[in-house]
Amino acid sequence: MIIMVIGANGQITKSYKYFKDVNCYEEVPQSKARYKKIISVSDDGIKTSEIFNIKSGKPVDIRSTTNDHPSGIWKTYDKDGEVIYERNFDKLVYPMSK
Repeated sequence: MIIMVIGANGQITKSYKYFKDVNCYEEVPQSKARYKKIISVSDDGIKTSEIFNIKSGKPVDIRSTTNDHPSGIWKTYDKDGEVIYERNFDKLVYPMSK
């Protein structure tokens, strides 16, 4: 399913896919799915992928890319919907060499 949303900053296209497994390897009909993946693509090249547990409605993983490069804050959640991993790809910090 593809939905088009027009916002103040331009057009965003959303597509919904359904999967049996959290890694989104096996796409299945919505009625047999355990996970829903929402892919949003904006006019400026930002693609956001959000995976949700259908039964609980809680997020599993959210990440974005800009022109196929990691961007923004990526988050991974536990089964209760609490953030267990977060990485900001817009602020990469490298350790100073000695």
